[in-house]
Amino acid sequence: MALKDVIKDARLKKNLKQEEAAKLAGVTVQTYSKWENGKTEPKASQVAIISEVLGVSTNAICSGKESEKLEMMEFMSMASNLSHNISSFDQQMAVWESVDDDYRYLNNLKKYKDVINQMPNQMRDNHIKMQSLVEEHEYKERELEEQSKS
Repeated sequence: MALKDVIKDARLKKNLKQEEAAKLAGVTVQTYSKWENGKTEPKASQVAIISEVLGVSTNAICSGKESEKLEMMEFMSMASNLSHNISSFDQQMAVWESVDDDYRYLNNLKKYKDVINQMPNQMRDNHIKMQSLVEEHEYKERELEEQSKS
């Protein structure tokens, strides 16, 4: 997929008109239109702005490969199923290989850790118990699914 296709698809997914996207990106409609028509390409300094405006990674814009984003619950379920019996180290390697912005991921991780640490002890314990119950439930679902395949 070419740069022009990535930004056009991203704009359409956000239900923006070219005029709106151009204004948000701080360029004229003519300039933006030329990008989507493939007549010109944005400057490197403009790619980050376009990325933010359209909600697509700079990597996707430059490489022409748009990354797929699953719904959160679908992602959590699939990740949980796939990560069973995989070491924490291997899980972190998969994250590192997949995440475009390492510091954004680490800052988000810290944010979640801070939220949990700020919870009163009873609430924190309940949160941890709930996580364990969800993981146990998912494990049992996988076992039942494997048994039904046999």
